[in-house]
Amino acid sequence: MSGPGLLVRAGLGVLFVTAALGTPADADLWGHLTFGRDIVSTGHIVQVDRYSFTSDRPWVNHEWLAEVTMAQSYRLAGPAGLVGLKAVVIAALMLLVWRHVRRLRPPPAVAIALMTIAFLGTFWRTHTVRPQLFSVLFFAILLIAMVRFDEGRRRRILAVPLLMAVWVNVHGGWIVGLAVLGLWTAARIFDTRRDLSPAHRLMLAAVGLLAVGATLINPYGIEMWTFLSGTVRLGRDDIEEWGSILTHPVALGVPWLLMLSAAVFAAWRSPQLRRYDYLTIVGLFGLASFRVSRLDAFFGLTVVILLTPGLVGALRTVSSAPRRASPPLSAGVLAITIVTIGLMLLPAAPLLSRYAACLPIDGPWVPEPDAARFITDNRLTGRMVTWFDWGQYAIWHFGPGLRVSMDGRRETIYSEQTIHAHRRFYAADDTALPYLRTLDPDYIWVPRRVPIANRLADAGWTAVFSGPISMVFARPGAGPFQPIATASTAMRCFPGP
Repeated sequence: MSGPGLLVRAGLGVLFVTAALGTPADADLWGHLTFGRDIVSTGHIVQVDRYSFTSDRPWVNHEWLAEVTMAQSYRLAGPAGLVGLKAVVIAALMLLVWRHVRRLRPPPAVAIALMTIAFLGTFWRTHTVRPQLFSVLFFAILLIAMVRFDEGRRRRILAVPLLMAVWVNVHGGWIVGLAVLGLWTAARIFDTRRDLSPAHRLMLAAVGLLAVGATLINPYGIEMWTFLSGTVRLGRDDIEEWGSILTHPVALGVPWLLMLSAAVFAAWRSPQLRRYDYLTIVGLFGLASFRVSRLDAFFGLTVVILLTPGLVGALRTVSSAPRRASPPLSAGVLAITIVTIGLMLLPAAPLLSRYAACLPIDGPWVPEPDAARFITDNRLTGRMVTWFDWGQYAIWHFGPGLRVSMDGRRETIYSEQTIHAHRRFYAADDTALPYLRTLDPDYIWVPRRVPIANRLADAGWTAVFSGPISMVFARPGAGPFQPIATASTAMRCFPGP
């Protein structure tokens, strides 16, 4: 390995590690930790919701195991524990992909290119600490087990039912994994052109049936299926990650185009790639991830894992010119390389240490800290109509003494009627004030930019807090309320306020 080559690898490594450790607080993080903490403290997975006063559906917590894992990580090491948990999952994912790629002994530049595609393709789904983080890892495990079976290493597929038994308790992405497994299994059982013995076809059928049965190993049994069949669907464009990649054409579109280009390049240039079943799976995920951006990580993994031989072959045909062997590193070149790498790490070290113990609270959805301090200092209790994005933030800081009307669990505990009624309330249409009287809340906390904020005073509600982002309203005659001093504008770290 030459000195410049080592520098390139080190530079990419620093960039990847820095990007992986940067972990902003997601709007649902407060809720995930609260619910996981409750499960640990009570010992009960199936719980009655005590944080919302408008919940009108039985709570099927399909992410309970991920929430327990996250809550325990936070209990052990605070924010650093969450960053550490995320780093472990990403490291395991990258190690799996690296071992999968390296088995073909590609040139170093090709291996680095494939790892870069895998990292960029999964970045937005592993950027925050959420249950979907585990789905990305489990999907990679499933794909590799399928590829190993096709390569003749049959026994690894036997672990898939166990994988599904864990996955079903971690995140709803198991539905995607089970669908891919079903398509792949059916192609091998019913396609008589494949060189598979009757025993191997029978083994695949048994694994598929066991994988389906394993999804029933959860606290809710078959109700998990009925719940997700009614909630996992299109029509959530009000949530960014359920929208098209065109919602953020640069941040989401550029990685998607990179993955699409890699898939097309592999199919076009590699004479070794004739796996039309693999190409079909990749194509389906390409289309699905264009429509629903949160599927982009699955698309990236299908490209890198299923098309590895094609990508390696295609890149080899491009760089087929003979190369001179790199001279061995001399002591001087090695010393200069090490010093240069150290200089590269110097500016990265403060950033790495900063984000290793801080999950920044930032973004257009974030309420100002003064609002939370006002609610806490005045010890507000009762029922509070909340803005959707702030529901789980409020659950952590004020619940269960102050119960919310809406939070990020959405269809998990709220009916479609309740969700749409809240949307109409925020928009201040003709149903807003009658619906508010039906809810009969004690307080209302909404962004000052939404139309309803301009109508509440005329409806008799008193603005008891008014900040640059949000307003808190109280019933007439409530109080008295103590004003608060404006907080520092320094960077906020989870859990805030």
